[in-house]
Amino acid sequence: MAHNKDSSLSNAPGCESYVGSETRDSISLLDVLYADAFEKEDIDSAIAKKTEVDFYSGAPPQWLNFCWAGRATSADKTTPFIKRDGYTELMKNINKQCKGDLTSTIKLLHQPGSGGTTLAKQVLWDMRKTLRCAVLTGPTSDITAIAKEVILLFTAGGQGHQKTVLLLLEDDRILENLQDAIIKEIAKRNIVTHRPVVIILNCVRKAVIKQEDHNKSRHVILRAELSEAEKQQFEEKQIEISRSYSNEHKQFHGFNIMRENFSGDYVKETCAFLDVRKKRRPKKSQLLSFLSLVNAYVPGSHLLESQCQAFLGPPDPIYGGPSFEQRMEPFTHLIVTFPSQQGQDKHVRMAHPLIAQQCVELLATAGVTRSDTARNFLTDFCGEEVQQHLMPVIKDMLTKREITVDVKQSAEWKRDMLTKGEMREERKGKFSRLIQDIENTEGKESKSMCVSVLQLASEKFKQNPFFPKALARFFYIETRAYSKAEKWAKIAKDRDPNNSFVADTLGQVYKNHLMSRMKVEQSSFRVPKQLGSISAQEILQLSTMAFEAFKDEERAAENEQGAEMQYDGMTKVSHIYNNRGLFGYLQVANIVFDSLVSLDKNWQKVLTMEISADSFFISIGQKKLFKYKPLIISLRDEVERKCEFFDGYLTYSKPNIKENEPHYFQTDVKNCYRKYVGTCTPIHSESAIDVPLQKLKEEMAIAFPGLLCCLDKGYDESNLRRITTLWGK
Repeated sequence: MAHNKDSSLSNAPGCESYVGSETRDSISLLDVLYADAFEKEDIDSAIAKKTEVDFYSGAPPQWLNFCWAGRATSADKTTPFIKRDGYTELMKNINKQCKGDLTSTIKLLHQPGSGGTTLAKQVLWDMRKTLRCAVLTGPTSDITAIAKEVILLFTAGGQGHQKTVLLLLEDDRILENLQDAIIKEIAKRNIVTHRPVVIILNCVRKAVIKQEDHNKSRHVILRAELSEAEKQQFEEKQIEISRSYSNEHKQFHGFNIMRENFSGDYVKETCAFLDVRKKRRPKKSQLLSFLSLVNAYVPGSHLLESQCQAFLGPPDPIYGGPSFEQRMEPFTHLIVTFPSQQGQDKHVRMAHPLIAQQCVELLATAGVTRSDTARNFLTDFCGEEVQQHLMPVIKDMLTKREITVDVKQSAEWKRDMLTKGEMREERKGKFSRLIQDIENTEGKESKSMCVSVLQLASEKFKQNPFFPKALARFFYIETRAYSKAEKWAKIAKDRDPNNSFVADTLGQVYKNHLMSRMKVEQSSFRVPKQLGSISAQEILQLSTMAFEAFKDEERAAENEQGAEMQYDGMTKVSHIYNNRGLFGYLQVANIVFDSLVSLDKNWQKVLTMEISADSFFISIGQKKLFKYKPLIISLRDEVERKCEFFDGYLTYSKPNIKENEPHYFQTDVKNCYRKYVGTCTPIHSESAIDVPLQKLKEEMAIAFPGLLCCLDKGYDESNLRRITTLWGK
């Protein structure tokens, strides 16, 4: 933490409050940037220069970088710290939120390696005397503890000395939970204030910036592309750097890649010296491959220097051996080591994500495949006891599905995708980028290689549900091995039985198996006219398992709402109700209806309760179907209940929630309702009484949300008058 013996926090304009060691010692999860940071210190120029060299080489910025850049005055220091174009917009948004709600969020979306973390910390440095600035650096497993420290920072100095906290958060998975925890803590302490308690600057890496992100006023976007003004700043800074570091500046890859406008040619030239051997590779070459894989697929992540030393083996520098940097020659200039925020073990990573990606490509071309590297990383580097900080990295690398654009990936880390402003078709990847790249680049054995990596992770991390979940998805989507998919989906569910999103996978396995047996067109969910050899019994058998799985998911989702769910540092607990169980049920109901009706048109009357299931089974000589009677007679009511939920959901939801649904969402819901509910009156109804009711159901106007939807459907005056008349009967 950047503080003195008696550190001060910003207070009223032009004033500061000093805090003692008791307050400082109570804040362990936040790196607090005190208002008087470094002001009373004699900075060792050698340390400052080393920190500057690390930063230009590719290490993340330290507070000392900003202090030294502003303090140094010499013939060699002629240009200020570079400000990216997003700086002014970010400052403007923060100042605006200083007059806003108790808690608010500003998002800085930055493409990997574009300088987003640097920009965010630069803003905190410049705001340190105006707001109480801090970075969340500690473990994120205890959200309540983080919230308490934020409130402690806000209230430090006592009543009348409160000041808004500007909190830099780089983990978007905990954002909503953290905001809720802070609000609860405010209420618990009966804090009354007329100023915001916290402004969260959420710094999020995104390879692809979605079009909808451009339309949100609180989003500041930083791309891996320089404007003309930024290019000029980098050229001026380059002149200064070359004077100050005449022998070193050519290996300042972090700075040089940006100055070259993220040039693929520069990256290729930098990595061209690598001599990759597939067999008998020394430990330092293997370690380079691990660092490259991790930083290419989880930009911003790191390994611990102690772990790297342990992997390299003796002699350790502690016992007189060479330093880590010396042991990694000739790769040292591709790697950066830097101190952790907690000041303990140093962190190690590649100098830039583009260098990491290029190394992965070179290794793969030489026969050191991504799947080999991933397996060796899990077995040889991670060992038996995996350090906790690596778990989110491994999880993201193997399971995180990212937004991609529908263009062929290039060897330069999709440079076109990274730097161009125009958006092509955006979609979420079916699997993580690593798994997709293994599948796309490793030939005939690619699918088995994907399976081997995911299965190894599933067996290694025996409590984690997300690796078997991803493996089950791969089996049912890519290999159509439904029995194996079912096995791993059940394992995932057993590991976290209360997680509705994990439970969804089993339902998807059964649904896709059903679709596969009937050759359903997956893009449209249309059942073909010729079903082949599948029987009504097989359709009902498969659909029963799917229905039950989705109902289990629905129950889990209902239990999640309002529950105090513990965040484990890796799981993102959604604040949006998980409706996938309800929707999956309706999708299966659609398939069942169309497939059974294609076998015999009388099934339509059975499923809509127009005729008795008993008499129909007897008439077709299918007494073995009687065991499915409870399912069949419950379908209409189940479909009606679930469609009524979606009627309200689609009417009352925020626009961005509806935009996140698949394009076929509303169509599938409406089609299912019309098939089961909106065509006829069930046999158990008193038709004379229920005619108006059935007519309203046909129009999906049986409840208030449905009435509102009628306005969106563009109904003319006569249709609206007819619906009004039916409601009056």
